[in-house]
Amino acid sequence: MPDAVSSEATLLPHMVRLARKGSYACPAGPADYAVYSPRNDYSTPIATLPAAAIEAALALGWLEAHEAQARLRLSAAGARCVRRHLSGARSRPARSESQPAAPRAPALPEGLHARARPQRVEGPLAWLRRRKDRDGRPMISEKQFHAGARLAADYARARLEARVTASWSLASPCLRAQRQGSAAADVSDMAMAARDRIHRAVTAVGPELASLLLDVCCHDIGLEAAEKARGWPARSGKVVLDMGLTQLARHYGLLREAAGPASARPRAWVDAGYTANLTRWL
Repeated sequence: MPDAVSSEATLLPHMVRLARKGSYACPAGPADYAVYSPRNDYSTPIATLPAAAIEAALALGWLEAHEAQARLRLSAAGARCVRRHLSGARSRPARSESQPAAPRAPALPEGLHARARPQRVEGPLAWLRRRKDRDGRPMISEKQFHAGARLAADYARARLEARVTASWSLASPCLRAQRQGSAAADVSDMAMAARDRIHRAVTAVGPELASLLLDVCCHDIGLEAAEKARGWPARSGKVVLDMGLTQLARHYGLLREAAGPASARPRAWVDAGYTANLTRWL
């Protein structure tokens, strides 16, 4: 018996023909077995199996004889193997030989570990950056986008998002005994620093503009939804967001505006012929 026929991987596709309840195989010739199924009321064979595959399945105990050895049906062990084969084929689709394998992540140097990061979908801020107005200019500038992204990054570091899963940090009696005070004790220094930066940014922007900034940049709420929630006219949120992002970029130092001579405080008054020296300091 050839090894290709006797292998389980080759036999299981043949046994799938007998998976339907009531199906059976019977001899149809010197080297073939015909498969009958209730799918067509046993009127005609639905498939033909080689005799070598039937013999190999009998040797593995996947088939059992019924009605004076004339009909062969799947045994309990054979049915389990077929179910396992079908579930594996559905969960792992077959890849053709011409299809390239999926690229693997590059190996990291020794001592470094990869950090899992959530794949964030495109938010309203990135959508506004990609979209252009009637004049062909982006609806928000690069500096405005980077200012909003910086605020969103601080918001994520500050752990201000609403918890969507259960917290098991206090499940242990030891942890419950060690916990004292409020939940602020569990916040890391990095999160506290991020909260301070957010507080300074909101103070610099002002409460009137900060509310929309937090909704769009941090909560990924679209402008249309934000306008409806506030009862604003259509397309008015774009103007408010533009002012808020400009103020935020100025707070982060991304916008450097030229200052006139009047803004500089005079340090000293000297004559035109004055030359600095270090005589008085020696």
